[in-house]
Amino acid sequence: MMDPSLPHQDRLVAEAVRAADAHAGARVTGDRAHEAAGVLVVEPDPDLQWRLARMLTVHGHRVVGTCSGDGALALAREWAVDLVLVDEALPARGGLSALALARALRTAHPDVRVVLMTAPGTTRELHLAARLAGVVACLAKPFHPETIAEALRLLAPRFALPTAPVPAR
Repeated sequence: MMDPSLPHQDRLVAEAVRAADAHAGARVTGDRAHEAAGVLVVEPDPDLQWRLARMLTVHGHRVVGTCSGDGALALAREWAVDLVLVDEALPARGGLSALALARALRTAHPDVRVVLMTAPGTTRELHLAARLAGVVACLAKPFHPETIAEALRLLAPRFALPTAPVPAR
């Protein structure tokens, strides 16, 4: 049953994801099967949210996005999430800040890995507060798509897609 507290846009996304999940299952690459990771992108900038979702989808992962902490919690209840990318500048007006969201996600879903996307030059205090909130890594923006792929490989190895072998020099 769809959570009626979800904003309309998030309900539509969750319904589309549920339909896609019904047809997805394991991804086979070569002779190895790979389960797609469920990645939740919590980013208030719709363009960046779309670019992150597109890049992760191209790399074979299931992705859903939202622009609010409350939307993220609702989607996490409705959808199998393995990794959450949260923007540190998540607007807290009427909702959850990025660190409050990280704490809530880790409490409700202890196996979920939360990564905080930060602005360049963030303070050591923010990184410490993030760790205390349950964040497993901080990624400074702007970052390359390879950075997210590498973070996913390191933080959730069972979801890492095979990489092409590097030719010997």
